[in-house]
Amino acid sequence: MKNVMALALWPCLFLVAVLTQSRESRADDCAACDKYLALIPQYSLAEQAANIGTLALHAQGDAPGVDQKLADALVRQLKADTRIAPECLKYVLSKVPAGPPVSVVVTGTLGGAPTLFSQSGDYAGGLMGAFQGMLSHYNPCSNAKPADYSGCVAANGPAAYQAFSQRLAQASAQDLITELGGYNFTVTAADVTLLKAYGAAINTGSGAALSAWAAGPGKQLSTDQFLNVTQMLGWTMNAYYGNARADGKGPETHGIVSVDQALASIHNNSMYMIMNQSDPAAATLGSFTTICRDAAVVQAQFLQARGFPNSYTVTYFSNTGSHVDVVTQDPANAQKLYLINWYGRTTREGIDGPQSLYQGSGMGIPDYTTNYVISAPDGHNVVDVPSEMGKFLNLAAGGDPHTYDQLSRPTSSILAATVSPDARGLVQLRAIYGSDGEGAKYTGVATSVRWGQGTRFPGQAGAFLGQQFRPAAVAGRDDNGTVALAFAQVEQHAVTSPVAIAPNVTGVIDVHLAALGALSQVTSGPDYVGGMDLSSSLKNNFNAQGDQRLGVESRIDQTAFGDRIKAQYVAGASAMFGASDVRNIDPGAVTLVPLNAYLGARATLDLGPFSIIGQSMLVVDQLGARNVVEAGVVSRMLAATVYESGRVTHGTALIQDSSIRRVGVSLTVVPAKALRIGLTGETPIEGANPLAAARIIGTAGVTY
Repeated sequence: MKNVMALALWPCLFLVAVLTQSRESRADDCAACDKYLALIPQYSLAEQAANIGTLALHAQGDAPGVDQKLADALVRQLKADTRIAPECLKYVLSKVPAGPPVSVVVTGTLGGAPTLFSQSGDYAGGLMGAFQGMLSHYNPCSNAKPADYSGCVAANGPAAYQAFSQRLAQASAQDLITELGGYNFTVTAADVTLLKAYGAAINTGSGAALSAWAAGPGKQLSTDQFLNVTQMLGWTMNAYYGNARADGKGPETHGIVSVDQALASIHNNSMYMIMNQSDPAAATLGSFTTICRDAAVVQAQFLQARGFPNSYTVTYFSNTGSHVDVVTQDPANAQKLYLINWYGRTTREGIDGPQSLYQGSGMGIPDYTTNYVISAPDGHNVVDVPSEMGKFLNLAAGGDPHTYDQLSRPTSSILAATVSPDARGLVQLRAIYGSDGEGAKYTGVATSVRWGQGTRFPGQAGAFLGQQFRPAAVAGRDDNGTVALAFAQVEQHAVTSPVAIAPNVTGVIDVHLAALGALSQVTSGPDYVGGMDLSSSLKNNFNAQGDQRLGVESRIDQTAFGDRIKAQYVAGASAMFGASDVRNIDPGAVTLVPLNAYLGARATLDLGPFSIIGQSMLVVDQLGARNVVEAGVVSRMLAATVYESGRVTHGTALIQDSSIRRVGVSLTVVPAKALRIGLTGETPIEGANPLAAARIIGTAGVTY
């Protein structure tokens, strides 16, 4: 029996011996590989700048994205390091941090804030009241019995409208002032000029004739006068809103409504004395075809024909749906932009990017958007601009704002406390408080995860859950508001294996797909729709939206003089999926929309105690060309750079980030490995008062 037991114990003893030897072997292996950990650079600004460029020097609020790029670059660098034994490479790579275990980062801005939102359509609305009031007195059927009214106006309305139009066009200003006074409308000679212009515009009969009028007689009007006529057109199309087209159910929903059709609708309703959809003849004789996206194209073409540069339609999301209005540029002042929302007008001057597109209260259609889709006057989409809200949420969720705009500018203020539950920092949990570039404030929690650093398939994803507080003054409202927000973003890359182009020169092609989405629920304030059951209240205060990018980039890396010079050259393009025409929301009308192409280069020269760095990027799209150029010196603990950014061509629209020409100085200090401090000052170098738009951006981070 003892011999049997001894034989049974031998396998167990052998297994223990093997496991012990294996553990000792692994320990020996790790000890043998530890010597290669010295090849992982310690915290050095110069090393980081050499790996990912100036982004590493002033990360303002984008710490998670910078950490990801640094980890990716470092893993690729270590994989190419022939000094590391192959059997130790996996172990060494496992020690590359993708983010800090614990960090607190704060970024704040001072100055350069946009003016508070304000929009009014009172004047244009008052003029349309006088127009329709005068027209109603030419109605030959005012005293007809209700049963006979439609037939009467069908027979007699066209002749009456012709008489009205002739009177409006031919009578003197004083005669019309007197006539309208008799109808209890007090107008001036300047008002009569606009009434005459509006009457002539709507009677042109076609889009081509309307554009010809704008380019001819329309040029006799001042900028302000022509904008008022444009607003009057918007007022009328809003009054003749096509509910059947907007309900998303009937055949009217499909396709586009042309400018010819929109003008025909206006002329028809005017001819039959139909003032709105509740008019007695509306049901039998009315024509209600246009909704916001059709009206915006009419207005954009009208402005473009008159000579207003950079006239585009703007699609944005509101509290319960989407809306389309117009942005245009003053013919004499490239710094001055106008937003035309139906018949309301907002003036924005000396600001660019999404701040210039912010819709605020939006004539009752408030701005809750993550992005603005910009379309040409003929309806085709041209660019997609992340909003200030979208930029903040993307940063909060660990996303990269440069994926959606290569020249994105930091405009948010963020306080983020981050912890990572894993040793490498691949997963991060954050508590966030901050404000976006418009002044809306956010409180919430976020998480992000990253994978594949240094491989052919790197990616990341993140989410934010919290609340937005909307100060009344920022949105142009009478009261504050709150919104519950859920936001998520994801980005996936596919990178080719490096190809040797020449000695010390390699290249890769990087294809990426990024997407984001937001859910919003208005919970209080002037935009909240109350007085309903819970289900209806949730439905009428809820919205969902999203954005995406498809990009391709070619990168060529070069080293020289024993790696003392490191350079990278990039060329890329991006696109999105969108409608072929802003007026057509049919699923079959979705197409791939090219957005931009870009070229960039950066280089560092290692001089021992410090390095010299230079970097540039040029982005070209259908709105024009923008660039940024930066150069400076960087050491292990200190970096100082100067930069210039802005439009390259004078005609470039100022509705994307880095469009206004600016110069700036940036300083970054790392007095200890766990502490980072940055300060950037910039000022425009164009506009009426550049110093008034000067801005200081400060950032500080503590990591453990």
